Amino acid sequence: MTPTVAATYLAALLALYPHGLYRQRILAARESISQRLSDAENTLGVPVPVLLAVAWNESHLGFAPGSGGCWGAPINAAHRLTAGTSVHAARVLARGRTYCRGSWRGAIGFFRSGVCSGGVHADYVARVSTLAHRLTTATNTPLPAGL
Repeated sequence: MTPTVAATYLAALLALYPHGLYRQRILAARESISQRLSDAENTLGVPVPVLLAVAWNESHLGFAPGSGGCWGAPINAAHRLTAGTSVHAARVLARGRTYCRGSWRGAIGFFRSGVCSGGVHADYVARVSTLAHRLTTATNTPLPAGL
């Protein structure tokens, strides 16, 4: 995927949340965000709508106070309080997809709770999956297989 296509998903997200928090900061960083989304899909195979939905729900793409720029995952298990980048989040999602037998919905659950079902965070899995669905509908693109 190209950064231009990723930018289309980001524009769709902002259209879905026209009064969303940190909108101006996200707009100012849209090229960088689009590049990171594109890189994650090209190198780790994580579909843009999946990573974008997770990063939005976790930290508003790293702009939420206290997130330290994190997209939802720490740099590694040994450093749980050290904010990770988009690459760290994408790695956890890719690992979750493998662990959850090809399911992106399972990968979202794994990302949040370490289990494919999402465990006690099943509402999180539903919320993120719904947002990913809405993004693909808004951009008229196919839903990633396994979502």
